Amino acid sequence: MSRGNAIALDASFSGVGRNDGWLFAVLAVYLGTVLFYAVKARRAGDGPRWWKVFALAVGGLVGILLADLVGYWEFDMDGDVRSAVLLTAGLLLLAWLDRSVLLLVMAAAFVLCAVVLAQGQLALLLSSLVVLAGAFAALLSRPKAAAEGD
Repeated sequence: MSRGNAIALDASFSGVGRNDGWLFAVLAVYLGTVLFYAVKARRAGDGPRWWKVFALAVGGLVGILLADLVGYWEFDMDGDVRSAVLLTAGLLLLAWLDRSVLLLVMAAAFVLCAVVLAQGQLALLLSSLVVLAGAFAALLSRPKAAAEGD
């Protein structure tokens, strides 16, 4: 992103306490997750209809935007804290859907690093390292036969 675009983005979101475009990243990750599970279910032969995937995607996007606004207006949360809380809620929901203890532990470590232990750039670095370590742990914990079959 050019410096001019970054300054324009910062200026447009400075009124709601978010200066780094995290909300767009959260929305993009959500859409990517919905599409990933829809394609995976379609390949398994029991995929949902396109309108159900569309409704889930749009409904989730609206829910994320409303949760962000509630965090801003009602709880007076900083933009970075709202993003971390939204990402943690998404990780917890995904852990519940996948019945994954590893993802649950990763979500707890993520919120601990992103909100409780540090602020600013250090919080971003620590929480990113937690997610990266969780991704490596998930890849390493897969059975060898499942890894070769994919």
